Amino acid sequence: MIFTLAVLTAILTMAIAGSAFLVKQAKINRNLPYSAPAYYAAESGIECMLYQTIIKSESQGNAKNYCNEASRSKLNDAVYAVELGNAGWIKSTGTYGSLQRSIQIYIE
Repeated sequence: MIFTLAVLTAILTMAIAGSAFLVKQAKINRNLPYSAPAYYAAESGIECMLYQTIIKSESQGNAKNYCNEASRSKLNDAVYAVELGNAGWIKSTGTYGSLQRSIQIYIE
């Protein structure tokens, strides 16, 4: 009797653990189609900042304003937001659907 109860408890524990794993995987797979567009939107923000500051010689503040405005008008459903950090750090966060991806670079 005790052996049977122990076996049933072990089987129930494995079933609960397996279902928790499957639920987690389902959540990851549901967001998978949004990952690449969010990443590429973030990359677009970085590229915009680099172009505006290096090629066009804009100040970082002006470049940030231009790039954040350009995000709303040039991308389809994805958007990015550029933030300036201390000492040359630039962070761009791309959003597509409910998913966000960020890229951060340092410019000397």
